[in-house]
Order: sequence, then structure tokens, then C-alpha cells
Amino acid sequence: MARMNRCCGCIPMRPGVITITIFTLAGGILGLIQNIQLLTDYHYYVLGSSAYVAMVANSLTILVAGFGLIVVCCAESARFLKTFSGLFIFIVFIHYAYAIYITIVVATNGYLSYFMTLVIASFIGAILLSYFAKVISDYAASAKEEQDNNITPRRMETSDVTNNRVVS
Repeated sequence: MARMNRCCGCIPMRPGVITITIFTLAGGILGLIQNIQLLTDYHYYVLGSSAYVAMVANSLTILVAGFGLIVVCCAESARFLKTFSGLFIFIVFIHYAYAIYITIVVATNGYLSYFMTLVIASFIGAILLSYFAKVISDYAASAKEEQDNNITPRRMETSDVTNNRVVS
């Protein structure tokens, strides 16, 4: 698959990844708050077990997005970006698994038509996170490529050393 140079077609990659990370962090926090409310509302007893699963998924999303925000804003290492990319892909898989799980829970309890918007929103969120993962992965790959192409002073010193003496 071709590497993207811009996020959403018009935003440069780094600001786009920062925006994606902030949206993911906000979505995780809002999802966590929503699931805590679900646990306290007796009308949604059908979704009780899925609220616990969603709380775990949203907590992991918050942790990974927080780590990613720190990495993208502060770190200069492509290795950390690659780690963030891998963790974000893991979060995408968790959200797909949750979307399938919530579909099974509401369908087996006979409430699929009532909770159809929740099921559809879960799958749309997972698909959107897949696109975000692609953007983050491409940004990490381009940062690694850029880091490999830059010659640091340490690399220059070690490449010019012959018999423990610097060649002038």
C-alpha cells in the first residue's frame, strides 16, 4: 500500500498525527465516562458486562493515546514512534473485537434492533481508528526514513575513525 504524505489529504503528517492522537484521547475519555454512566443506570442492565469490557478498551486507548501524544510532541526518536504505531494497531484490534462482542451481546439478548446505533457506532469507530493507524504507521515510517538519512555528528565521527585516530 502506498505511503501517505498528508493526513486526510490536506494536513501535514505531524500536525495530523497530533490531531488524531488528541481526538483518540478525547474519545477514550468520553467513552470511559459513558461506560461508567452505563454501569450506574439500571435501564441498561443488558449491557452490564459489555460496559466492563468497554471500560478496559477505553482505558487502554487513553493510555496509548497519552503515550502517543508525548511521543509525537516531545520525542525525536523514530523508535518511539514505531512503538506508538504498534500499540495503536493493537488498540484498533481491541476496538474491532469489542464491536463484535457488543453485537453478540445485544443480539443474544434480543435487543439488536434497540441498540443498532450503538453497534453501528462501534464498527464505524473501529474503521475510523484503522485509518488513523495507517496515518500513524506511515508517519512513523517516514520519520524512521528521515532519521536514517540524516547524518548525526556521532555517525560522522565513527565513520571517519581509522586505527583509533580521526582522519582529517
